[in-house]
Amino acid sequence: MPNSFIADPKLFQALEQRSVSMPCSKGQILFKQGEVPIGLYLLKTGKASLIMKTDKGEEVVHLTVSAGSILGLPAIVSNEPCTLSAMAHHGSEVNFLARKDFEESGVAA
Repeated sequence: MPNSFIADPKLFQALEQRSVSMPCSKGQILFKQGEVPIGLYLLKTGKASLIMKTDKGEEVVHLTVSAGSILGLPAIVSNEPCTLSAMAHHGSEVNFLARKDFEESGVAA
């Protein structure tokens, strides 16, 4: 099954131009389930895990996504808390695009 988080290359490139490189250590948490979204994360290289837990802490979803993925987009667009957590794998290269910069990019319109 194809990775549904991988963006159209032109969209990824447009967002990447406005983003900044973000250092990632092994197991770097990008955002947590329930947090108010502050921006998007562009997975340039490597992999990341997307995890959803119940209120009791039971893991109900665990997906691994690949380079080219845009993480956090649903929460930014809906302006709702994140429905899952994201964690970068060792050696991944991630860029960050703040909500304000995403909204000013014209992509959000």
